[in-house]
Amino acid sequence: MLEIRSFLLIDAIHRTGSLSGAARELGYSQPAVTQQLQQLERKLRTPLIRRIGRTSVLTEAGEVIRRHGEDVLGSVERARIELELIAGLRTGEIRLASFPSAAATIVPVALQQLRQDHPGLTVRLFEMNATQAMRELRKGEIDAAIVGHYFTEGDAGPKPEPDEIWRTIMDEDVYLAVHRGHAAADTDEIPMSSLASERWIAGCPECRRGLLTAAADAGFVPDIKLDTDDYIALQKLVGVGLGVCQLTHLMIAAAHVDSDVVFRRVTPHRIRRVSAVIMDSSKRIPGISELLDTIVDSAANVPLPTP
Repeated sequence: MLEIRSFLLIDAIHRTGSLSGAARELGYSQPAVTQQLQQLERKLRTPLIRRIGRTSVLTEAGEVIRRHGEDVLGSVERARIELELIAGLRTGEIRLASFPSAAATIVPVALQQLRQDHPGLTVRLFEMNATQAMRELRKGEIDAAIVGHYFTEGDAGPKPEPDEIWRTIMDEDVYLAVHRGHAAADTDEIPMSSLASERWIAGCPECRRGLLTAAADAGFVPDIKLDTDDYIALQKLVGVGLGVCQLTHLMIAAAHVDSDVVFRRVTPHRIRRVSAVIMDSSKRIPGISELLDTIVDSAANVPLPTP
């Protein structure tokens, strides 16, 4: 019932907010786009857009098409890439997304090894958090992702979707970062429940969710006073006594920037599992499986000094 061009049309209207914008993006005239939309609405017997001022927004039916279209268009893009690779039409470029601390530690070691083993492959690196990376991976905008998920030691950890391939790179410890003069600096491990009255500094979206979950498990809501996605800024804020925060081993290995900041384990122990992810449909594409193997194998060579 629905053709690829229908998904493309609805996606373009959603992103541009107008029929004229969709027409420009798709390379059609506005009357052609209007006619295509009217034909689709007659076919489905329901309106797909409505006007709010000068903006076109999707109706509930239009939103259903857009939501399912993400997976459809992602599959089409992955199929195109795979066919081009098989036909030798691409230059061996692979698009990799990574969160910042992995990009500063794991990725350089892996790409250096990949260059030695497969000099014909080129990797474009994009910095993204796990949520962004998985969304772009499923849309076919990137080929592989390095993501991190927080959980308590002993839990099962993240569960992949059936059409995804996940490879564990490492399980890294999560530490509490405190000023050297803080009372917690005198102990090796601190119960999370004892930190309910602290002023907290939150990190990236995944880091923040990890903090909220750990605090909820300990029976409190953290008093978050500051937010920053920059793990170097986190350390500097702790270093001047503005609060405490959670940092992972990779964040500390990437940059320990303040000698007034010390790191202590929290109980129950929290873990961030770092994984490399590709879509199952990509495992036959030359270069992507090699990149995945190299990332996992190279992790053992990443220097992780004890905090």
